[in-house]
Amino acid sequence: MDNKFHEMFKEILGESVFEEFKKESLADYMEMRNTLEIGKRNFSSASPQFKFKIPHSLKQKCKDANNCKFEDLIEKSAYKKFLICKRDNLYLDVALMKDLFSTVCDSIVNHVKNLLKDNNINTVLMVGGFSESPFLQEKMKEALPDCHTVIPNEAGLAVLRGAVLFGHEPKAIVSRIAKYSYGVDTYTRFIPAVHPPEKIKIVNDKEYCSDVFSKHITIGDVLKIDEVQQKQSYSPIYPDQKSVRFNVFTSTSKDPKYVDDGSCQYLASLEIPIPDISGGTDRRVLVQFIFGETEIKVEGIDDKTGEITKIKFNYFDTAPDDGKQFAMQE
Repeated sequence: MDNKFHEMFKEILGESVFEEFKKESLADYMEMRNTLEIGKRNFSSASPQFKFKIPHSLKQKCKDANNCKFEDLIEKSAYKKFLICKRDNLYLDVALMKDLFSTVCDSIVNHVKNLLKDNNINTVLMVGGFSESPFLQEKMKEALPDCHTVIPNEAGLAVLRGAVLFGHEPKAIVSRIAKYSYGVDTYTRFIPAVHPPEKIKIVNDKEYCSDVFSKHITIGDVLKIDEVQQKQSYSPIYPDQKSVRFNVFTSTSKDPKYVDDGSCQYLASLEIPIPDISGGTDRRVLVQFIFGETEIKVEGIDDKTGEITKIKFNYFDTAPDDGKQFAMQE
């Protein structure tokens, strides 16, 4: 919502003028934002208009940069039918406000409807500062007539209070819904009828398919706190390999095939030591994801010794790929 107002002021004043005002008169800019925040929480479809206080510094900046008054720039803009400036107050026509609000609110409503589509949920809890907006509340109730909409008192503080309560009692949250699919990149036996030819990798005269997304968690899964998710088994592709490295990826798809799909995003890399090479490629490494209170934990288990390595993510700008430490999914 704030961005919509910013775009309007940039169109009226010019982007460079508005950006200079923000830098040079930060206190006045913050006061404008506070006024907007209060106004957002009071505006409804029944409101006759929306009053907005314009700081003197913005008017002066407009005069210095454009050599004309703020009111004159409004008359030259596409908003002249919807804005009236009287002294230090800017009055926005209700039709303009509904248009600005609807663009933002419709996006929120559509997002919530998509979230509810595959879930049996009949109660929606609205929190955050914008949840106090009567206009957004009306839109939500109209779009979700079969859901019970709950707006707590001081909804803007609900997130903060929740964070404080969570800090005191972390076990209050018993499960989370996976926002993404999670997995690692791996190799698998190349099957000409299944895998694209550009994915073929030859190692020790054996054909492998590279960049395969080995999925551990599917988007939308219910993840119980500190409970091990689906465990996967992998083997080294080189007989003298002393460690196995996995690049961890997320995906917005339920069933990603390859880690270079458009839906996939590199997250981190992890490395599991397997120093005993006596088994050659006939060794197994088990990988399991554990979603804790505020972090993702990954454990690697040497199947032969039972030794568990607790993984710490190493974050890079891009996924490393030297081909020497990859594993094949069994």
